[in-house]
Amino acid sequence: MDEQQLKLNNQICFPIYSVSRLITIAYKSFWEEMGLTYPKYLVLLILWENDKLSINQIV
Repeated sequence: MDEQQLKLNNQICFPIYSVSRLITIAYKSFWEEMGLTYPKYLVLLILWENDKLSINQIV
């Protein structure tokens, strides 16, 4: 890999991470109203989509 490819402006992971953070911030007040954190919200989505899962199956 050459030096040009390693520069921050050429890394796709940074803009993806930034967008992910913005989405999380946008949803945060929604989750807080329900007394949830992001991980708890994800678990609820998994349970909603899949009946009869045990904790071990989620992790």
